[in-house]
Amino acid sequence: MSVSTPITSDRAVLQRWLPYCRLDAGRHKLRLLCFAHAGGSSLVFHKWPEKLPWTVQVCAVQLPGRDRRLHEPFFKRTPELIEELSHVLIPWIDRPVALLGHSLGAKLAFEFARRLAAHPGAPEIVHLFVSGCPPPHQSAREAPIYTLPDDQFMQRLLEFGGTPQEVLANPDIMQFLVPRLRADLELDGTYRFTPGKALSCPLTAWAGDADSVVSADSLQAWGEHTTGPFQSQIFKGSHFALFEHEAEAILQIRKALSAFT
Repeated sequence: MSVSTPITSDRAVLQRWLPYCRLDAGRHKLRLLCFAHAGGSSLVFHKWPEKLPWTVQVCAVQLPGRDRRLHEPFFKRTPELIEELSHVLIPWIDRPVALLGHSLGAKLAFEFARRLAAHPGAPEIVHLFVSGCPPPHQSAREAPIYTLPDDQFMQRLLEFGGTPQEVLANPDIMQFLVPRLRADLELDGTYRFTPGKALSCPLTAWAGDADSVVSADSLQAWGEHTTGPFQSQIFKGSHFALFEHEAEAILQIRKALSAFT
């Protein structure tokens, strides 16, 4: 998309990106934007609104190519996706906002936070939560997997965890899922960090102790991307430790956002 594309606040467009967010619900004090992992959808956060205070409006971002956006083309490059998100979401963000992302979603949350922080008159970013992801400046160190033949591609998915083995063994399901997974992993694998001004908000980083994607040392390096308070935690678990320890993570989120709720 061209940088000259006009910003839009069209409600129908907004609802496509935030399909499970009640845009007309109450007067929330804070918005929490959530970004899912590669191959995931906003449905992974669908129970979070009932687990957080009513003052927090949980809005999970839905990328094209899944669920109600099934027939829309995938994004495969981060700059184009962040530009589109900015045109759609920034006009709507009229109060403090926190952002959360897992794996690929952590990179998207980070890049959108940077775009939002640079936007004149944008509301305060009160926190960034990232999970299962090396810091941006350490990305793209592995050979890309989105170009692998199907058998090797499936093996790598199995190693990552998060996709049940019975799903991986079902050819009908995988025929449907593989294009989404390859597109998202291309989006992830082609990501390149561009140095810029650090964020100023608090930043929390999580990972699992058995996560092959991010180590404890690299998790600490997320602290280089904010001038605000930074903390990290290693959970027991896999690349999807955030969801394996969802109750504990949500408790930390509630505590971190308590001053704004």
